[in-house]
Order: sequence, then structure tokens, then C-alpha cells
Amino acid sequence: MKNLINNCPSDYPVSIGDAINRSLDQAERDQRPDFGIPSGFPSLDKLTNGWKPGELVVIGGRPCSCRTALALGMARNAAVEFGIPTAYLSHETPVLELTDRLIVSESGIPMEKLRGKSTMEDDDWQQIEMALKKLSRAPLYLDDSTRAIQEEYLMHELQKRLEYLVKEKGVKLVFIDSLQETIPGWAGYESEQIAHHCRKNLHYFKLQAESFGVTIVVLTLVDRIKRRKFAAPILRDLDGYCPYAEDYADRILLLHRPIFWGIDPDYDGDGDEPLEAVLALNRKGRTGRLDLLLNWERICVTDPMDSGNTWT
Repeated sequence: MKNLINNCPSDYPVSIGDAINRSLDQAERDQRPDFGIPSGFPSLDKLTNGWKPGELVVIGGRPCSCRTALALGMARNAAVEFGIPTAYLSHETPVLELTDRLIVSESGIPMEKLRGKSTMEDDDWQQIEMALKKLSRAPLYLDDSTRAIQEEYLMHELQKRLEYLVKEKGVKLVFIDSLQETIPGWAGYESEQIAHHCRKNLHYFKLQAESFGVTIVVLTLVDRIKRRKFAAPILRDLDGYCPYAEDYADRILLLHRPIFWGIDPDYDGDGDEPLEAVLALNRKGRTGRLDLLLNWERICVTDPMDSGNTWT
């Protein structure tokens, strides 16, 4: 009964169906003492048994494959639903934009209203206030300060950030968005230079994950191979932007948007958009394909298998 109460929403009443789902989810986790940090996506957690301390996870996708939306959702789930101190270090997206995404996802208030393109009514403000109660108390830390760091000092500064977050905030899960932005001048590099820096940085992130006993999740681009640009990415598509990923990562998740490439004839544009995710590398378990959904109104990724949480 204690587990049931602890996992119920803070605002009562809770439906018996939701309460039963939460209780059984907890019972399932209790049966698996090796279960790590949940992603909040049941179809993924069934394959991984959660993220483990010391692991390096790579999430790859072509541009516009919603890597940030998925990773931010995982960070939110760990902190809000499971109370796990989590950090999201973004070298690309400002904290204000990340926060706006979270507010829209939690409340359902359109981004246009939040950013003043249409008028916010009193009911909208009340809806936001109610929706953000759990999020505002969550141990979730957003950091975009590395965007202002000179490139040659970036990795040193990241190490200082990690040490602070782990020792002072108790962080167990760290997201880094993205690998390319940790490589000084990467856009102008030749492939050999990119490979050298990728190998060095991936090795560094793996060592830091093991040293601090945390899970580090790194986002990366994948190649847009002309002969395969409409197909879902595979491991070798990492070679251009993230070579050596298979050498250092414990798990690799690859994302694909069939609609973006115009190859899903069954989708009529109504409702959530299909998103394919493939766990292409899993050193401690099975690999497999996941069928997720993109909810553009809330700017988030959802899992059809999750009947107990409307956010993910």
C-alpha cells in the first residue's frame, strides 16, 4: 500500500484504474531488483530494464527526427515520475526554449499562446498552474551555460558541470545535447578530424559515466545516405557524424520519421504522427523496434503502450 500511495498523483482523487496501473508497475519493478532508471517509455524499458550506472547511451537521428523531444521527455519522466535527479545539458537549445516545451507538454496550452502570439485567458493560466505542480518540484536541472564557453575549454567545463551536478545535486542521469556541439569547429572538419574528436569525446563520456556512477545519454546526428535517405537509419549511418559509437556506447537508439520523408501511406495527417525507434545496440539485453508517436500539440513523444501516463 505504501508504494501505491507514494506513486499516486499529488492531486487527489485518483481513478482506481490509474492507481492499479501504478501499483502493478511498482510491483513489476520490485520483482526485478536490477531494474535501473526508467525512461518512462514502457516499450523501451522492457528491452533495457532501465538505464544503469556507468552506462553511455547514444540517441541518433537525422535532422528533424525529434531527438530533443524524446530525450527531454525521458529527462522529465525520470525526474517527475520517479524522483531521480536528472540534468539536461544543452549546447544547442536555450533553457527558456526547453522550459517552454516542458510547460506546453505538461499543460497542453499551445506554444502560440505561451509566446504571446494569441491571448492567454484566465482559464489558461489556471490550467498551467495546476499542470506544473509536479514539474516545478521535480529534481530536473537544465543547463545551457556551455553555449557561452569558448570551444577549446568546452570539455573541461563539461567535466566541472558534471562533477558539480553529481556531488552537489545528486544527479544520476545526464543528457548531453549534442555530441557534434562538443566538437570545436566540427562543421568545417574533414571526416578524419570528426572521427578523431568523436572517439575522444565518446571515450571521455564513457569514463565520466563510470567514474561518477551515472548514466550519460548523448544525442547525435546520423548520416543522410542518398541511396537510403528514405529508410530508417542503421548503425553504419552513425559513421559520418558519430564514428566509434559502437565501441563506447552500451546502448544505441536510432529514430526515424516516416512522415517527414513522405513514406507512410497509412497516415492521413489526423492525430499523432508515427515515430519509429530502433534499439540497435544493447549490450545487456535484446534489441528491437519501438512504435512511438509524436504529439505536435504538446511537442512531445508518447508511447502507445503507456496507459497510465498521458504525457509519455
